[in-house]
Amino acid sequence: MNIINLTRQIISFGFCVLFSLVIFISCQSANIYTGSVDRNNNAIKAFERGDNLYKRGDLDKAISEFTKAIKIEPEWAEAFIMRGYVHGWNENYKLAMDDYNTASMLDAKYIDLAKAIQSFFNSKYLDAIKIFDAVIQNNIFDMIAYIFRGNSYSFIGEYEKAIADYNEAIKSNPKFYGNFSNRAFSYNKICQFDTAIKDCNQAIKLNPDNFYGYLSRCEAYIGKEDYKNAMTDLIKSIKINHNNNKPHRAYGTINSIYSTIVKTKRITTSPLEGRWTWSGNENSEPMFSELIFFGNVIIGIDNIFHECNGSEFILDERNIIFNNNSVCGYKISGKTLIITDKNNDNYLYTRTGFTKSPLEGIWKTIDTKNEEYYQIEYFLFKDDIIAVKYDYENIYGGSKIIYHNGKFHPTKEYLAYFRDGHEETVEEIDVEYNIQDDGTLKIWTNLEEIILEKIY
Repeated sequence: MNIINLTRQIISFGFCVLFSLVIFISCQSANIYTGSVDRNNNAIKAFERGDNLYKRGDLDKAISEFTKAIKIEPEWAEAFIMRGYVHGWNENYKLAMDDYNTASMLDAKYIDLAKAIQSFFNSKYLDAIKIFDAVIQNNIFDMIAYIFRGNSYSFIGEYEKAIADYNEAIKSNPKFYGNFSNRAFSYNKICQFDTAIKDCNQAIKLNPDNFYGYLSRCEAYIGKEDYKNAMTDLIKSIKINHNNNKPHRAYGTINSIYSTIVKTKRITTSPLEGRWTWSGNENSEPMFSELIFFGNVIIGIDNIFHECNGSEFILDERNIIFNNNSVCGYKISGKTLIITDKNNDNYLYTRTGFTKSPLEGIWKTIDTKNEEYYQIEYFLFKDDIIAVKYDYENIYGGSKIIYHNGKFHPTKEYLAYFRDGHEETVEEIDVEYNIQDDGTLKIWTNLEEIILEKIY
């Protein structure tokens, strides 16, 4: 036998072995999902479409396909489990639990799985882990059980154990993006940032609109002090969620990430530093007739009502990220600033000059005389604007003011920041001020006295 024929036989034999292995694995997977029961062919096809769709992140369509399978085969427990699993990823936990419970009534072997998931949804993670131990030992839907037990370990801070469970989940379901973004979260918690980034890259590759993939990679970049890439991923995650048009339970994480970046980058002069007056846009008038960018704070000014409100912000080369989880694009062309909102409407502003305020700067509260009133964390004075930020919220609010003889007062009714945090309007209120010998600022009324130090 010559070497060519021998090689052909070896290749042919290897292909047969591989083909047989694929058939064996496929049959095993089919038995797991069908419960070793002959199912309607159309139901199986709908189930398979749902399985492929959820792995790509198309959760709504996946739920629709699993529902089609259930309508054809209403006693298919595994179809209910998979639809419940996808409902969970779609953050509809009531519907998810309804499906798990239905599956447990259709097939008693899923009772413990349903109990374990219910404990997880009720934040009873230790109870959930104990039940999942038994579920996994009995080889009951390991793919889902490992994910939930891994999540339970993660919530109680057992990140190495969580990673071990995610490893098992990935072995059984290597094409699902969520397994990788979950593992990345735990890698971040033990400061293995490079490994977390690799997992996020794989999660994003499997689902380019994977919110958690970008968010966890953002956290990993922060851990590596790579704030430029962190901001890029933060913007991407926010935009993905805005496209979904629904609030996200991870907003707390977004705000935490945002605050980390702000603290790291604060307070620096931005390319937008200055006062800008609205000069037109494509559609209707904007909410604010003027914008002030000062340090890392933006203040919007309504010149009709002399009212102001704003937000801290961070920038990359093209986007402004606000701490209310919104993003606008921006471009400076000469003296014109073009702001692009999420609807792609462009608002044009022209740079105007400042009149320097006697109290120019951003000041942080370091002492207050009357602690029964809510604490004001920051004061901003710029031009004829005062804006303040409470320590329990992220939004700045304020007013135009007029200075006179060591005092200032607003140009119209004033949100009285010295009246226990409530938005009481006062016709006239004078606030006295004095920059003291040690450089601190003292401002006071008959109701309150506050000492501040300048941070910008």
